[in-house]
Amino acid sequence: MYSNILRHPGPTPIPKRVQLAMSQDMMSHRSEEFVHLFRETTKRVKPIFGTKQEILLIPSGGTAALEAAAVNTVSPGEEVVVITVGAFGNYFVSICEKYGFHVHKLEKPWGEACTAEELAAFLKPLSNIKAV
Repeated sequence: MYSNILRHPGPTPIPKRVQLAMSQDMMSHRSEEFVHLFRETTKRVKPIFGTKQEILLIPSGGTAALEAAAVNTVSPGEEVVVITVGAFGNYFVSICEKYGFHVHKLEKPWGEACTAEELAAFLKPLSNIKAV
């Protein structure tokens, strides 16, 4: 399909069928058409998440997803570890700090992954971590 497949936050190639879908007229979030699409989407993603329970979809940008992950996992004053390899990790640090979490930042150079051994060594002296 593509001569190059990019596997990073962006920009990335967009399949033709997605481009065509994006060229359609905007749909009001208050329309019956949107309500139907939202319900159908919610129903169709349940197997992806392996659940029959209700799913809450948050139609938003990445910032809302990061904030939702943070505030629904830990409480203000609790300690968290954030592994950073660049702008997105640093942005997540700022979100966590904004919500009053005590952040321990494990920094890695751009392009490097954090190994399980490195994380274990970083966590060893920290006894009150609520989330990584």
